[in-house]
Amino acid sequence: MLLASLLATEMPSWQTLTIPIAGLGSALMALTFGRLALSRWRGRATPAEPAADGPATDRASAAGPVHDPFDHGSITEQRTGVRRKGNPIEVLITDAEATEEPFRGWVVDRSTNGLCLLLHDEIAPGTVLSVKPRQSPPAMPWVRATVRNCKRDTSGYLAGCQFVSTPPWGILLLFG
Repeated sequence: MLLASLLATEMPSWQTLTIPIAGLGSALMALTFGRLALSRWRGRATPAEPAADGPATDRASAAGPVHDPFDHGSITEQRTGVRRKGNPIEVLITDAEATEEPFRGWVVDRSTNGLCLLLHDEIAPGTVLSVKPRQSPPAMPWVRATVRNCKRDTSGYLAGCQFVSTPPWGILLLFG
């Protein structure tokens, strides 16, 4: 009886069904090609490294996903603040009390806990410095930092410094 009533009803014309069928077909094609493109894009995010004994192999797929220490942290990471690079900022550097004539250096990376300074001369670890951006307002106070390490680089010495006390956010922004 149900079949008889369905057969007795008039079927819509083919023009009425064209729009929904075309929409569903377009959506399915977009999803299929989008998924295909994303899977290829994700595959390129971890380039293959050449093996020591043969041709290039995809080690990322064999070893699982690549661990990114910026997203998940590192087991050996000792920093409590995330280090970030940026445009080098010229700074003035002097002794802890800011009594000596300042010399110039560059901030090459920074965090909420300290700075990495590019200097012309080596500074002994443990030295307390006062640092201030060269283009800072005249009333800005000197920021004190302790040199944790200093190593030779191609363009000078890189001194990793830790703030004696974390400066306010507005002052941190002046370091880049």
